[in-house]
Amino acid sequence: DAQESRGLGDVYKRQYQRRVRGSHIRKLYMRLSFFHFVLFFCFFYLAEAFYSRKGPVIANLTKENFAVSVFGTPNLWFIQFYSTKSEECHRLVSRWKRVATRLKDLVKVAAIDIDEQPALSQAYNVHYEDDTPALKLFPSELQPSPSGKANQYVKLPINYKGSLTVDAMVEWAISQFPEIVYRLTSKNLQEWLSSSPVNVIHFTDSGQIPSWFKALASEFRYRGSFAQASLSDEALAKRFGVENKDAIVVSNPTGVHILDEKLKRNVIYDWLISCLLYTSDAADEEDSVDL
Repeated sequence: DAQESRGLGDVYKRQYQRRVRGSHIRKLYMRLSFFHFVLFFCFFYLAEAFYSRKGPVIANLTKENFAVSVFGTPNLWFIQFYSTKSEECHRLVSRWKRVATRLKDLVKVAAIDIDEQPALSQAYNVHYEDDTPALKLFPSELQPSPSGKANQYVKLPINYKGSLTVDAMVEWAISQFPEIVYRLTSKNLQEWLSSSPVNVIHFTDSGQIPSWFKALASEFRYRGSFAQASLSDEALAKRFGVENKDAIVVSNPTGVHILDEKLKRNVIYDWLISCLLYTSDAADEEDSVDL
């Protein structure tokens, strides 16, 4: 009986050991499965979800639409050429989205995957041997194409070499606006008015030209002249019927138009379009007089 008891004890011991080993194997399998799931998720997220088309960063530039989108508009374009294989590009994603949010309505902020758009990366000589993100700003002005082709104009990019902090990138992009806003006073008024039939004046107490006005001047530069004037210049303010508060004034062949309420960028933008695109009848009338 004692020998039989020992035999049964050995059987129970082996069964217990098998159960323990099985439990360890199951736990190890579950841990490995979870690890692989996390690894796969991270790889998929980082490789595919850098920038979505619904986010603040423009992510739909391709070889086919690049020239029309970038060269065909008067906007400044700040573009990151990135690679999903670059660790630095991974780290830059959240900051680049904040840059796009900060520069909304001022500068077009975009991102191009060089692996998906090799033609664009080759055209702008973008490589990732040193793992440094390639940031290029395309200015508002068109220049003759370096290829020398007749009647072909492009925007020549400016490489960003500064700090990759959000503040540094935003401040640098804003500094690239062309200096086309005139400092207007009652003394130089007549000279400035004679330079263009359509004139836009920002009356304010601030000595600084705001970024949004620089952006508007850059975007509408071929439709009128832009200037900033001080409200303390009473003779100038009175000349355009501006009271003691910030205002936008447009002087065109149809008369003088004043916007002094709701000076928000989208409101000003829509209002400017209606003023700068003054009726073609006025332009036709001017042409008929010249003839």
